[in-house]
Amino acid sequence: MRTRLKLTIGLLFCCCIAIAGCAQKENLRSEVQDPGVVLSCIAVLPAEVAVDFENNISREKGEQLLKGRIVLDLLLQEYFAGKPNVRFVSGEEALDIPSTSSGDTLEGSRQVAAQLGCNAVLTTSLHRYDERVGTQMGVSDPAAVAFSFRLFETESGRVLCQGRFEERQQSLMENILNIRQVRERGLVWLTAEELLRSGLQERMQRCTFIN
Repeated sequence: MRTRLKLTIGLLFCCCIAIAGCAQKENLRSEVQDPGVVLSCIAVLPAEVAVDFENNISREKGEQLLKGRIVLDLLLQEYFAGKPNVRFVSGEEALDIPSTSSGDTLEGSRQVAAQLGCNAVLTTSLHRYDERVGTQMGVSDPAAVAFSFRLFETESGRVLCQGRFEERQQSLMENILNIRQVRERGLVWLTAEELLRSGLQERMQRCTFIN
């Protein structure tokens, strides 16, 4: 009886790993890649805050988003540290990028990238940045973040790769299938910054042009 129970538990564990692995592969196929393009360097624009104005957000949530935008910029600098083919566009330089009524900033981005000698631009948008309410060991409200990014070639405007990350951290019992996350993060509740760093590393590593 005990042997049969152990076998059953073992099979369930293997199924959990297999399902998590399948979900990971499914996400990977959503990335857009074009290996035929050679990049001189990548101009990284300051992160933007993307807010749906149809949905009212509280002052506290708005302040957290503004804080999160600063954090995202710092995490981008941390991620690309030591990469000679990456140039960061300052806030002042970004202000010179014209925007049309449709929100298209391609031409302005081309100009800024050309000044830096780059033929690709990376844009990021922060959609959500909710700090955890609690500690590492217990929370009343977990951290939640959402961001998207897009890397495009300036000459043609082609999107080379893009992605989105959105997560509200769950407990082990809520997310028992994601064994990989448990191994990487441990059994603790992350801050919004830690969750954002984890998501940024995960998504950026999928883009061959960036790494």
